[in-house]
Amino acid sequence: HIYATQQKTVDGPRAIISFFWAAPDEWNGSPFQYTVNCTKEDGTRVGGPLSSSITHYSFAVKSGKVTCSVAASNEPNNIGAYTPEVSIDSSGKSG
Repeated sequence: HIYATQQKTVDGPRAIISFFWAAPDEWNGSPFQYTVNCTKEDGTRVGGPLSSSITHYSFAVKSGKVTCSVAASNEPNNIGAYTPEVSIDSSGKSG
């Protein structure tokens, strides 16, 4: 799931994007980490490796569409398949 929370700041409105996911049904080994991959509308990528005990990632954007996916890993160099991408328009429209 992905959510956007609007906030008004001194330099204009921005959105806090919160991306949540569920742990995989099958790790095929010991849980190691998640790798989050989010792309902002301008092409900037955010995310990266997170502990396997974390199942959410939040970041701020000015506005526009954001797309995220996540992959689980049970070894440092063995990243599983990424989830289908989910996207949200942080200007308040979901889609």
